[in-house]
Amino acid sequence: MQNSPRRRARAAALVSVSVGALVAVCGQAAGAPAALDRVPTEAMLVVAAPSLERLDKNIGNLVTAAEMPQASTPSQMLAMLGIKEGVDMSGSAALALMPGDMEAEVPPIVMLLPTKDYAGLMKSFGATAGAGVTEFVAAGETLFAKDVGDGYAAVGMDRALVERFDAAPGKGEAHAARLGATGRAVLDDADVVIVADFPAVTAMFGEGVNPFGGAFQQMFAGPGLIQNPAGRVSPVMDAVRRDATFGVVGITTSSMAATIDMAVQFREGSELFEATTAGGSSTGLLNALPQDPFILAYAIDVNAGGMRNLVRKVMAPEAGAGERPATQNILLGLIDVV
Repeated sequence: MQNSPRRRARAAALVSVSVGALVAVCGQAAGAPAALDRVPTEAMLVVAAPSLERLDKNIGNLVTAAEMPQASTPSQMLAMLGIKEGVDMSGSAALALMPGDMEAEVPPIVMLLPTKDYAGLMKSFGATAGAGVTEFVAAGETLFAKDVGDGYAAVGMDRALVERFDAAPGKGEAHAARLGATGRAVLDDADVVIVADFPAVTAMFGEGVNPFGGAFQQMFAGPGLIQNPAGRVSPVMDAVRRDATFGVVGITTSSMAATIDMAVQFREGSELFEATTAGGSSTGLLNALPQDPFILAYAIDVNAGGMRNLVRKVMAPEAGAGERPATQNILLGLIDVV
């Protein structure tokens, strides 16, 4: 089946809006999000937060400090959606992009909302909770919900998908096991996590989708850093798309800042697998920075041979690419002596 660009773009936009909503209502880290334990393992993309209340105040402080009056706090966003009661703000929430037909009018997305009062949640939308799936309208969209037990409601735009969504507990370990030790640490420490099944996402949205490659590109694409940054980094991004199996991004927020951690699993035997298997830690390098404000900082631990070779490959001089920036010469020299 060929997915039309328009349908894929619409689905991707809806996912982005939903991801933004969950990021905005994430809470402080408290172990892996409990809602992830109830998301089917066949989900292609999952966004999950451990709590919906703890950062309401901090988000407000961050919005004020960053002078972003257009941003909304969790409670404000829920109010705009018409949710006045029924949601358990102390609970965990998740959004899952499931396998499905991207040609359909609505994307295969299901949200798990924590609730201590499912009937009250439906009442806030003017609907009466009944057995099975309940239809209601929110923000001009027709949605469907069902009580899946243990304080959760499954909500989506596709009635059939909501009806068959398996929210039984016991799936959290399977999700974590696919992310490796580093991925588990991200799950446990972040305020909100985004978990991706790379092959499934690529198959659904096409080769142009590279969920984590952009972060690597930004590391080397700064002005005056290396020759032809886009051309040098593109092969690595292609390798990420080709060899990545599962990945997780963790976002942690405070009243003054936000940090992002990323962990990716690669196919055994691939170049990126060899480059990352030996492990490493750049935390000490970042911790050694002066306690002065900065816009962006990153560090790479090149003590492991595989990572050293990968970085050297990206930064190697390129014939015919123009003058080599002085920064590139310095970094190449440092790689071989550290």
